[in-house]
Amino acid sequence: MARVMSSVVSHLAREEANAVQLYLQYKGYHWNVAGPLFRELHLLFDEHAKTVFEMIDALADCDRVVKYIDMPLQHINDRLLTMMRRRVTRRQIETLLSKLRTKIPGITLRTTLIAGSPTETDAEHAELLQFIQDFQFDMLGVFPYSAEPGTPMGRMDPQIPEQLKRQRMEELMLTQQQIAFTKARHKIGQTVEALIDRPADSRGQSWIARSTAQAPQIDSVTFIQGEDLHVGMLLPARVVDTSGYDLIAQSKQEETKSLPVLIQSVEAAG
Repeated sequence: MARVMSSVVSHLAREEANAVQLYLQYKGYHWNVAGPLFRELHLLFDEHAKTVFEMIDALADCDRVVKYIDMPLQHINDRLLTMMRRRVTRRQIETLLSKLRTKIPGITLRTTLIAGSPTETDAEHAELLQFIQDFQFDMLGVFPYSAEPGTPMGRMDPQIPEQLKRQRMEELMLTQQQIAFTKARHKIGQTVEALIDRPADSRGQSWIARSTAQAPQIDSVTFIQGEDLHVGMLLPARVVDTSGYDLIAQSKQEETKSLPVLIQSVEAAG
């Protein structure tokens, strides 16, 4: 699989078009790639850690792919990972994440977690909280567990009360919020490359954009102020402030460029 994906990456990296959107599906693996200069790779990682390890070198070596990976880990406790049939251990997850940050400096790592899975104990929830604090993900989302009829987990006892699920979700999100706000503030004074998505006001003086560290629809955004801007423009912008999770930036117009868009769908057979 890594050879298939590496081939796709190499092919698209040679395309003349600068903005690429790719969806690749292969035997339960899902890659969703979108963004300027083929710059955003969202790897939706299930339990197949070996495949992700094989992908690291290909991602690190391709200059036209932005260093962004989304891996929905769901949890970090070994008992719950087994119950969820993730086929991966905490040690394997930590080894993978460490290798990603070592091999690909500056990579943006996003994950999604589940709060209040059946039988989750207070200690296991605390373990997940500590993991978030220790690892410091760049982006992170949390959902409360929702039982699906007829599934083994849906029949397990005890099921976590809805109020407790919400409480645990809020604790996880508040922990991540502090991390995210701090990371955003550290970007003040830096120049980021951003793609303008849409206007933020009717006067055309403020625009909603996303940097290479922000995926569409799920992550924070970058608000950019400047003249003669338009949707589809890729430009360097200097971060001057933050608003919670979001960045506030000023355009550097002398270095801007506009992007054509190429959309490709690839389904790997096998």
